[in-house]
Amino acid sequence: MKLLAGLLVLSVLAAVATATTPTCPEDDGATPVFYPDDTDTHGFWECSNGKAVHLECPAGLVWNANINACDWPSSRK
Repeated sequence: MKLLAGLLVLSVLAAVATATTPTCPEDDGATPVFYPDDTDTHGFWECSNGKAVHLECPAGLVWNANINACDWPSSRK
């Protein structure tokens, strides 16, 4: 049973490690840079000082790349 639990943990860690982190500009400009999370519709990336920071939309909302904001799922069409 411990072996199975250990394999499950390793699988989850491997999936997280292979998630694509976007490349951000080194300097913050006047307009923030956002990227959608390709694996989670509730998540998105915001660039800050050359690094991508992963953020989550509040419960019930999803990331809408058209407006660069969290939005109701029905509005994403």
